[in-house]
Amino acid sequence: MYTPDPLDTLRDMLQLFHVRLQLFKKPYENLPELDFWLRTHLFQDYDYLAMLHALSTPLRPGYAFSIIDTFGSHYVSFSLDTGSEPSPYEFAVMGPYNYAAVTEEDIHHLISKYHIPQTFRQDLLFGLGRVPTIRQRELWFNMQIFLISRLISKDKPLEFLTYNDFPSEMPDFRTTIYNSESAEQYRSKTLSGGYGIEEELLNAVKKGNTDQAARLTMKYINFLINYHQSFGLAPQYAAIELNTLLRRTALETGVHVLRLDEVFVKYRRLFEQQKPLPVHATYTDMVIDYCKLVTKYARQNYSTAVWKSLDYIDFNYQQDISLHKLAVMFHVSDGYLSTAFKKEVDIPITDYLNKTRVDHARWMLESTEDSIQEISGQCGFYDASYFTRVFKRYTGQSPLQFRITRSML
Repeated sequence: MYTPDPLDTLRDMLQLFHVRLQLFKKPYENLPELDFWLRTHLFQDYDYLAMLHALSTPLRPGYAFSIIDTFGSHYVSFSLDTGSEPSPYEFAVMGPYNYAAVTEEDIHHLISKYHIPQTFRQDLLFGLGRVPTIRQRELWFNMQIFLISRLISKDKPLEFLTYNDFPSEMPDFRTTIYNSESAEQYRSKTLSGGYGIEEELLNAVKKGNTDQAARLTMKYINFLINYHQSFGLAPQYAAIELNTLLRRTALETGVHVLRLDEVFVKYRRLFEQQKPLPVHATYTDMVIDYCKLVTKYARQNYSTAVWKSLDYIDFNYQQDISLHKLAVMFHVSDGYLSTAFKKEVDIPITDYLNKTRVDHARWMLESTEDSIQEISGQCGFYDASYFTRVFKRYTGQSPLQFRITRSML
């Protein structure tokens, strides 16, 4: 039986709170990622080993340490030495995170307390604004205790301690001119990483690759929420932006705008109702719904006449439709449309029309109490006997048998 890796479980759970889990081993090349490279761009030749020392000095097996850094960001560090199986990493750090969103007043306080030049105000606001805010503090703490104890202390109780020996002295700041350049590089590096994930996500949606898109969703939404928070915007803005991006991407594949608007409006309303923050499953569900639309209704690989014929049948299946009517409507010959449709869709146009009508009839038989005669007419079959024959050809049952079978499930 498959047993999830506790480290993977912890990482997945942290994504619910938009908090990162970072693993460290010599030579600690990923240390600047601890604070989103903020100190690199504030200080001249900043030595991250000082930060490493504060995070790792108190570590010992079976203990987790809560630490608050100079700028007020919270971290939790713990050793990965469990005394049993060797780990490829020495220790892990959860964070940074805060319990309240960073404000202009907070930045002003830091500048005054540590005599930080005013030229760094925007750098501080941008960097610290990316730190996620924990709104469900009790749930967050209980989750840490449970998952970290599973990971490092097994059956023994976890010792969770607060360690307040973070170095508060300020190294030399960069010069104003250099800082101006580095601030731009800082934003560029931060944004390029996030927009790289955006490109991967949208490409997966264009291909209808549900698995890949679902895996990338939380990575991208974490970036987007943090980026919006740096401008003081609520998480709903990130949700609305993602919804808009997905709609535009699916539209580029030829999915009809009416289908897209149904999904777009559904999630727009949902995000407006979920306050203060949409749950993570909602983002993933939304991405999957757009992938399904692309998989089923993308038209970019069809010729214009076939594309328009498919959309016309999908939205007008209840009307009287024929090959000749479609050919005249889209300015091609009957023979061209028949050949092109069979080649591109892989079934004759009459079969596609009948299958579409039967699919809607199945839904009505399951979800309404309308008579078979009424359903026949509403799905474009004006002869109930013919409807029964066609329905049985595609489903193996008569409409009445289908309704009885479904009612028993």
